[in-house]
Amino acid sequence: MANTNQEENPLMRNPEYKRLANEKNKLVKQMTFMELRLEKYAYALNDKDIHQIQQASRNAAR
Repeated sequence: MANTNQEENPLMRNPEYKRLANEKNKLVKQMTFMELRLEKYAYALNDKDIHQIQQASRNAAR
């Protein structure tokens, strides 16, 4: 069985370092997922949609 990069890193033998590295990786995955969702929604909005949203916001503020 081949070692993964994490197992080859001597710092990964330290449980606290390993915990923090895993937490960081989890947060990076979540952030990437959120960025992709934001991009998806941004592309879904065209100028007409943005104008309608701005108009609705103005109307709601009255």
